[in-house]
Amino acid sequence: MSYKIPIRTPTSEIETKFRPNLRRRNSYTLNDLEKNEEFQEVSERFLQSIGENSGDIFEYLRDSDWNLYSGMRRASQSGKWTEQQKQDYAYLRSAFDGADIGSFGQFLELTKDAGIDILTDPLTIAAAVATPFTGGTSLAARSGINLAASAALKSSIKGASQKVPHLVNLMDRTLQTQAANKFINVSKSQINKITGTTAAIGGTWTGLDNYFRQNTELNTDLRQAFSAPELFGATALGAVAGGIFGRLGQQNVLYNSRMARLFSNDDYRRIAPNFFKVRKGIDTMLSKFGGNAASFLNTIAEASPTATKLGQTFVDDFEKKLLGPSATRRIGYSYAEDLDNRRGGYLMGLDAALEPIRKTGKVLEVDGLATIRILRGAKVTKKNKKLFINFKGDDIEISKEALISATRLRKIFDSVYKHADKAGLKPTYIDDWFARSWNRQAIEADPEGFKKLLTQERTRIGTDGVEEKFRIVNPKEVDEVIEGMLDKTNELYASHSHLFSQSRVFKDLPDNEFEKFLTNDLAEISVNYLLNSARTIEIKNKFLLPTVSNKTPEQQFIERWINPIRKEMKEAGQTFTKNDQRKTLKLFNSVAGVQSYFGDTVQGLYDGMKLANAMAYLPLATLSSITEAIIPFAKAKMSSATKGTFDAVTKSHKIFGTEMTQMLKNKHKLSDDSIIREMNSQFIGMSEAVGNVTNRLAGEGLQNEFLKKGATGFFRFNLLIPWTKTVQLQSFSTGKDLIFDNLTKLSKISKEGVDVLDDFALMSKALQGVDKKSRIAGLLEGLSASAGKTNLKKINYLKSELFELGIDVAEGLKWIERGAKQSDNFYKQVVRGAGRFTNSVILQTGRERAKVPTYMTNPKWDILTQFLRYPYVFSNTVLKNFARDVIKNPKANAPKVAAFGVLSTNIALATNYWRSSPEYRERIDKEGFTHKDVVRALQRTGMAGPLDLGIRWGESARYGRNSFVAATSLGGPVVGDVVNFFLYERGLTELAARKMPFYGSKNIIKRYTGFDMDKVVKRAKEIDEPFEKALDEALEDWSLTKERKFNY
Repeated sequence: MSYKIPIRTPTSEIETKFRPNLRRRNSYTLNDLEKNEEFQEVSERFLQSIGENSGDIFEYLRDSDWNLYSGMRRASQSGKWTEQQKQDYAYLRSAFDGADIGSFGQFLELTKDAGIDILTDPLTIAAAVATPFTGGTSLAARSGINLAASAALKSSIKGASQKVPHLVNLMDRTLQTQAANKFINVSKSQINKITGTTAAIGGTWTGLDNYFRQNTELNTDLRQAFSAPELFGATALGAVAGGIFGRLGQQNVLYNSRMARLFSNDDYRRIAPNFFKVRKGIDTMLSKFGGNAASFLNTIAEASPTATKLGQTFVDDFEKKLLGPSATRRIGYSYAEDLDNRRGGYLMGLDAALEPIRKTGKVLEVDGLATIRILRGAKVTKKNKKLFINFKGDDIEISKEALISATRLRKIFDSVYKHADKAGLKPTYIDDWFARSWNRQAIEADPEGFKKLLTQERTRIGTDGVEEKFRIVNPKEVDEVIEGMLDKTNELYASHSHLFSQSRVFKDLPDNEFEKFLTNDLAEISVNYLLNSARTIEIKNKFLLPTVSNKTPEQQFIERWINPIRKEMKEAGQTFTKNDQRKTLKLFNSVAGVQSYFGDTVQGLYDGMKLANAMAYLPLATLSSITEAIIPFAKAKMSSATKGTFDAVTKSHKIFGTEMTQMLKNKHKLSDDSIIREMNSQFIGMSEAVGNVTNRLAGEGLQNEFLKKGATGFFRFNLLIPWTKTVQLQSFSTGKDLIFDNLTKLSKISKEGVDVLDDFALMSKALQGVDKKSRIAGLLEGLSASAGKTNLKKINYLKSELFELGIDVAEGLKWIERGAKQSDNFYKQVVRGAGRFTNSVILQTGRERAKVPTYMTNPKWDILTQFLRYPYVFSNTVLKNFARDVIKNPKANAPKVAAFGVLSTNIALATNYWRSSPEYRERIDKEGFTHKDVVRALQRTGMAGPLDLGIRWGESARYGRNSFVAATSLGGPVVGDVVNFFLYERGLTELAARKMPFYGSKNIIKRYTGFDMDKVVKRAKEIDEPFEKALDEALEDWSLTKERKFNY
């Protein structure tokens, strides 16, 4: 079809074309264009002719509106278009420009498309990279012109106005007054400077945009001649807009600074309850979408020091706010960090205890059983230089190594008892104690033999010292007791019921006589007991009353935390509501692992679906994790990260070797390498056997033992487990080096006569012996009195990095003076700090970390958000830290973060290309990567952050789904399966076929083996067709039957 489009088609003509039945003067909308057959026909022809495969004409047309690079590219390409393509474009452009936005869905599409175009514009990236050299104004102007959002300027424009408030707080009142007067003049200077800079940037951007737009219109006959006055006008308008936004943004910084000081006043807080409530509402939204699970405490913590402490107990970075000040004191450890430290310490002790009887990396069965028998009370005797134990009347020879291990284990178990007693758990000490774990299969195999042992008459010494007879279980009750023991849901006999803090069900039971009916795996029982004990002790230490109490855990938590918060809130003129208490208790129960699970059958099916999804869609998870190895380079200086990488490379062969050995032998072994042992002490890089136990105890991961082994084998096969441990090793080494390097620098500055620990002294020295003008200049530049050579801002930055890693700087400087020995007690802080650094790289998503909303960690619902935890935590941890680092020290950190973004995105582009279909690869080979490919790469790396949800929703909506159905794309694979089954007639056989192991790498498998998984899916679909047809007919018959009954 050929037609002539009039230049600048009048609105009335287009309106008639797209709204023929229009009776009123309302304009047509984008929704009308979507329904217009002619418009859709032309758009489809045009997009196909230029090789645009997205099928979304609105997005294509918006690209040049919001992305300067796309505008430049389109101006160049349009000159090469055919006459038909030019006519089509002119027709589509005119119709699009004349349409109103339409529905709310169209508004969301506009927001998403514009956001993506701006973020992926090379000029935006260039502006971000230039931020350190322009004071942030380049990025501010670009964002301000596109989005008209002065809020973007808050985080970008940083002149002296942001330096002064932080430093002024350290000065006395006289100096504050002096600085405040000077501050006004300095602020005016900064406002004028930024106004000029943003005006220049704005004029440049709008000028180029107009130039490219005019050229495109000339090439497509939408205009007849180039207009120089229009170009000049657009440039001038951009300069004016850029200057205005820059000026308003800088003034907004000053205003917010004043408001922050005002809000910090107790009296103001008391008279602004509505403002407080609004901020609490925002915090609640953050705790569900975008922040961590404890975000709802953010505003509450401003009025309650106890809430601040509780937030930090829940989340290790609660006190690290995106736009907040740098840390000025050591940030305490969270519950999860203290738990990891205790777990690691216990398991390191266990490793040392088992070392004598562990041959070739495995505990010998005969030595393990002998050790258990000694712990359970078997007496050791020595005859003819040989060791024996008396077991059921027989003397059995044992090795001296078994006795050594038993002695060491007894010391470990006694230390756990002391820790439990100190925590206020009131444990009961039992001689000859070893954790009792019943073997249900053995009991089921010989119930009569078990009954006989439980009911036989025995003798013991009574409380009065007289021998008495007793039975462990009354014969009349023995059947009921055994039935309870075989019930896996019975808490009385559960695996954790053998803690010191629990009273044993059976009194005076000789464990060695019941050996046949007990679990006798020394490593497994010990690991279970130690991890269980560590969790119980830390819950008591961190959340409950510090003394012995008969109150429930919730009652203790309320008394220790909720009541003080409520009191402090009341004193501040605010209210800690019942809803606040409910949310806080819910988070406590989640973090503490107070959860319920399905029965065995349902849990097996539930876990099976999880594992099927993982094996189908995560075969290349290791490829996606490659960028994790780059994160340390963006968080630490180059030398530290490089050293960490070298350590990882040189020692990773031990990790990979260990993994290969574990594929052949089921063992509990920790590497002898010192740095790996240090990692293990913080529960980092542990064997997955231990990790599986931990997951089960915390309610994480798979609960079914058989499926857990399958998952472990799969992630060993795709190398994700050894890769993760290698990156952990790299990060741990980098963290240690960062701590040592910062302390060394501070120590050197201290030796030059600067008291790096006294902020007030630093400020006073900075202003001694100089006139007023120089004082203010020194204040603004942050120079010390040591001939201006020592940068105060640098000192504070070094200290804040250490504080955020939990390092006591004063003790650290003493440690440096003592020679920085690893045998020094302070070195434990270094190890724990390195552990915190590592967990900010290899992200932990378990419920005890409180990094994700509680609905993502509910064991009965977490399948609905499967695969979403990691990108969520990446967004609120890694991206947040990157943003904080750039804001705190743009010159040092912005280039590193930008380099990380570019490198990780390019790696993702390459891996996406490798894993993609032949059609996709062919397009890339011909046309190169488009901004859409960059967006997919950003999603793959996690750099898209919160925008990922919007992108996924938009992609789903683009394929014709309504808003509600499109929202289901934000869930895990199971949610998509349900929608496809009920709404899009995807049968069960087809759904199962799409869960084939390695389905996510189908393109690679087809390329290298010739096996086409899509053919299997197609065949499965054919199998489903008769069933779907029969189901449709049955539903139709049922519907007709119901209709007849209704009519009757």
